[in-house]
Amino acid sequence: MPAAAAPAPRLTFTAVSGLAASPGALLRWATASEAGTARFVVERSADGVVFEAIGAVAAAGTSRASHAYRFDDVAAPAAYYYRLRQENRDGTVVYSAAVAITPASRFAVR
Repeated sequence: MPAAAAPAPRLTFTAVSGLAASPGALLRWATASEAGTARFVVERSADGVVFEAIGAVAAAGTSRASHAYRFDDVAAPAAYYYRLRQENRDGTVVYSAAVAITPASRFAVR
């Protein structure tokens, strides 16, 4: 059973960016603040529709300060879509917008 999205996002993304690297992909994101955030699960998709978790990054938890995060997907052989799943301590989740990384591409979503 899929987890329900939180009614009000507890996370403010100031940026979600990525860079196709050799090999793999580098993902970076930042939060302006966090409230009860447990972790960020990085999800990857070949088609932008069906995503699978490929790793997780511990969150700051509750903070009014900004925090920068990164995740290296060294197993990404080609073009992929990525999104973040923010998991909160109360069991709710919030998803970021999906972003695409293609070989030698750069992008930023603000």
